[in-house]
Amino acid sequence: LKADKIFWDQCVSELEEVETQLENVRKLALHEAKANKIVYALPNKTKVEEDHDSDDLSVESMSLEEEVAHLRSTKIGMFALGAIRKVSQLRERVDMAKDKFAGLLEYFGESGDSKMQPHELFEIITTFCRTFDAARTDVAKIEKEKKREENKKEKEENQAKRKSDASAKNEQTRGLRQNQ
Repeated sequence: LKADKIFWDQCVSELEEVETQLENVRKLALHEAKANKIVYALPNKTKVEEDHDSDDLSVESMSLEEEVAHLRSTKIGMFALGAIRKVSQLRERVDMAKDKFAGLLEYFGESGDSKMQPHELFEIITTFCRTFDAARTDVAKIEKEKKREENKKEKEENQAKRKSDASAKNEQTRGLRQNQ
């Protein structure tokens, strides 16, 4: 199992860093769009913002439609839109994984306020699985040895019985010959 080697806090921290950097890319794309004065107008909206010729990357208040229009006007903006969508999906999955992990902890009897991390739980499960597999292998070896001993004993008993039957038959045959 590789899940015991994944550190959840590190994954969440790196996702937050990606979100922060993506926000910077979004601001940069909006700044570039304003600087180039390239805005594709949406239906019933034909507004080109004034360029203040500033290096300030702060984003003024604008509607979501206006922001998307600005972002679609540049390559970096198109990248940002795609990345925002993918990172948002990843964030949803992370939140869902957190909820499922909390349910898993509850299932295994850990309290809701437990500080156990996923890698710790999976390390326990991995250890259990390895130990269980080793025990199963040992039990299989013991059962195989028992079966082998039983077969050997049965074979010896059958040979002894055949010898005994053969001896009895020989004696009967001798007895019949003597009687004749």
